[in-house]
Amino acid sequence: MELLVENKFKIVILLLVLILPTYFLVLSPKARKARLNVTNSKRIEVDMDIDQVVKIMGLPNEKLSRKENQYELETFYYAPPAFASDGIFINFNKEGKVEKIVLYE
Repeated sequence: MELLVENKFKIVILLLVLILPTYFLVLSPKARKARLNVTNSKRIEVDMDIDQVVKIMGLPNEKLSRKENQYELETFYYAPPAFASDGIFINFNKEGKVEKIVLYE
């Protein structure tokens, strides 16, 4: 009887070890949103305006500002999928149009 309880305990631990990482890497809302960011980013084109980008991508995880030739330029950052080295960056020019799209690597 004691051996049976011990085996059940080991099985439960093994299942937790397998299921929890899968949840966080694949099934969690954050992971699903990151995958959706990748899919949606392929629809973004140069010269789209900020409203069009937000309509496709949703609000960015972070807005970054950079100064270039006395202009305050924006970059939108969207979270990457699991194991990507970096996120998705969408750079806007002074007119608020997409200038460059840098996808995750």
